[in-house]
Amino acid sequence: MAREEANVERLLRYCSEQSNHPDFAKRLDLQDRLKAFLDNVDSRIALLKGAQGPDAATPQRVASFNDEVQGLRKKLREVKEAAKVKEAATATGGSDDGMVAPSGSPEGLRQRRGKKQATMAALQEKDVAEHQENLQAQLAVDMTSMARQMKQQSLRMHELVTNDNKALDETNEIAEENLARLDKASHQLQDQIARTGGWGTWKLLFLVLIVFIFMVFFIWITK
Repeated sequence: MAREEANVERLLRYCSEQSNHPDFAKRLDLQDRLKAFLDNVDSRIALLKGAQGPDAATPQRVASFNDEVQGLRKKLREVKEAAKVKEAATATGGSDDGMVAPSGSPEGLRQRRGKKQATMAALQEKDVAEHQENLQAQLAVDMTSMARQMKQQSLRMHELVTNDNKALDETNEIAEENLARLDKASHQLQDQIARTGGWGTWKLLFLVLIVFIFMVFFIWITK
């Protein structure tokens, strides 16, 4: 399994654990955190689609990741819609005329409690926004690092190919030089053999002629 594919699987497992948290439907920070992580997973899945070589994932694997993301997003939407419906029902059950109830009355206590909850919700939203910004910044850093690594790998591959081509050219030049030297040495050897063979033939003929003359002279003397 490629490293990026393993990262996506690990993030999806974490998102599933967050969505199964007992207080997931009540805590906005968990919901916003899940949304931020799902956005990160979408970006990583997009990278997997464009990856090649050992880092590439199969289309079936990418489709499985997309199905998991869509299922988690659907669950997140259902939780948010249910929260909106509950909030609307709570608002409808309160004071209809917009008047502020006395502070000592139950309605006044309910209003103060509502203001406190609104303040806490605002603080939570601020924390969630900061968390999302941190996640986006980390994602940008990861993307930049990945692009830098891909560029370095491309440069390294280009350098290796250039060195291999250079070594191949040098080998071809050496082979051509050796072939030329061998051809030259072959011609020189043929010339030397030709010259040596000619002188040997003349020497043999001269020796035969001398032997023939000696035999004729010997026969003439012995008559």
